[in-house]
Amino acid sequence: PIIEELNQYKQIWDGLILVAAIFNSFAVPLEYVITELETNSDYQMVDLLINFLFLVDIIIGFRTTFFDAQGMEVRDARQIAMNYLRGLFVVDFLSSIPYRYVRQVLPFVSVLSPLKILKITRISRFGPFVQKLELDEGDKATLKI
Repeated sequence: PIIEELNQYKQIWDGLILVAAIFNSFAVPLEYVITELETNSDYQMVDLLINFLFLVDIIIGFRTTFFDAQGMEVRDARQIAMNYLRGLFVVDFLSSIPYRYVRQVLPFVSVLSPLKILKITRISRFGPFVQKLELDEGDKATLKI
């Protein structure tokens, strides 16, 4: 099914993904400083859940309408997929890779470890979402940081 961008449930989903992205924006840098985090089972479960949510969000991204330059909502599945591939897909994909688990299965790709910092880039897509929230301008500015 096609998901409308302005659908109430899609907005709730985007809020959940925003919370996960905010968590990652703090947690990923902390992993470089507090190496024990990577072996903490509670942290690993949260990280796994967030990776799963991000993967589901990619699927949703391929099915969510968008507004074209004329302000018309595009509902054609092929156009939606192409728009997503040309837009946010790369950021979403790179921020969804479970680097820790890839490294466990394929230890020779430990060179990917620094790429984990790319998980933080996912938060950059939420500027328009933050603008729609009913918050005062100071809170919106804080969330955009």
